[in-house]
Amino acid sequence: MSFTRIKAPKIFVSLSALFFLNNAFANDLVDYARSNILEHDPTTLQTFNTRSWLAEPITASIMRWQTQDNAIGSDETELLFEFAFLTPKQHELLQSSKQLSHQYHVVQQQQIDLWISGTIRQLFWETQQAEVEQRFIKHTIDALNKMLATVELQVQQKQSPKYAQLIIEQRLNSYNVELNKKQVELQHFYRLWQQYTGQAQLPDTLEEPNSDSSNLTHPSVQAIELQWQLALLNAENNAASQSNWRVTAGVKDIRSVAGTETQLGVGLAIPLTFSRTLSSLDLDALQREQSDINTRLKTTVIDIQTRIAQRRSQYQQLQQQVELAKQNASISSQALDELDALYRQHQIDTKMYIERLIEQLNYQKFFQLTQVQLQMAKAQLNQAQGVSL
Repeated sequence: MSFTRIKAPKIFVSLSALFFLNNAFANDLVDYARSNILEHDPTTLQTFNTRSWLAEPITASIMRWQTQDNAIGSDETELLFEFAFLTPKQHELLQSSKQLSHQYHVVQQQQIDLWISGTIRQLFWETQQAEVEQRFIKHTIDALNKMLATVELQVQQKQSPKYAQLIIEQRLNSYNVELNKKQVELQHFYRLWQQYTGQAQLPDTLEEPNSDSSNLTHPSVQAIELQWQLALLNAENNAASQSNWRVTAGVKDIRSVAGTETQLGVGLAIPLTFSRTLSSLDLDALQREQSDINTRLKTTVIDIQTRIAQRRSQYQQLQQQVELAKQNASISSQALDELDALYRQHQIDTKMYIERLIEQLNYQKFFQLTQVQLQMAKAQLNQAQGVSL
């Protein structure tokens, strides 16, 4: 019986040569996604003017005194303007508040960038895995189609049973169904990628920044720490507001039988000490806030440390798996040659040949998938450590 040898595809394309994408490209992806999110931000902030010198709005008051005895008394009208000025300490607190607010805004942007980076990372590497799976489904279909052409010819020549042809057709139908599902999944990933990044095509890879976890502070931790600093600063501002410097300017109109007189006056009130006292209610509220923030900080740190440990362990395990998968993929190349020889010599039937063929192709697919998963694990480790793209 003649037999056309089916050469199974040998795929050992290393992904290591693909990881040289410029960081600027990854930053562009994050920038586009951030602007796209902020563009649809439903919250708006009105513009408020900040006080540079006055602690409170200027107050005006008018007083009118009417005498009961015009012979000895006088009618007086007094107009007073009171200005509450910020103290030097309040100016210092105001500057500190601006600096902390700016730092908090920066950390919030880092949190947004980190979330966006995680979304892009997950989508990119899930797409890479789906593409590897689709590629091997196509290779399997190609191999089965070549085998089917050969077996059909053999069936016509009465060299193979019809059953062998039917088995191959059944497998082809199953793999075509899998291919259609994978294509639909990939189209969904591609649409999401364009929606998130504005790019129609995925890059070959995403370059991950090198990070030293010992020198990292997660943005979530920074945000909680800054919240406590802002709470303390707000408490100091409340205490300082009790010690404003006050200037009062006034004009008084005096009318009596002796004549009319206009007097001008100015008054100055300066507290002798800087108050750091709070009301019992404010102090209780501050202590509750301190307790809540400490709890959130401890919980957040534990969660982050746990995720980092899990991701690092996963990354190390995948490093070992890649080496073993590489060895199995190399062995599968030899096994495929032996498998072809056994089939040509009629030592195995068609059903067993197909099963063993798919088994050996799966070793090669597993090798490529573990390479992708290793890079994904590195990305997830950076994500857990708070490192954005």
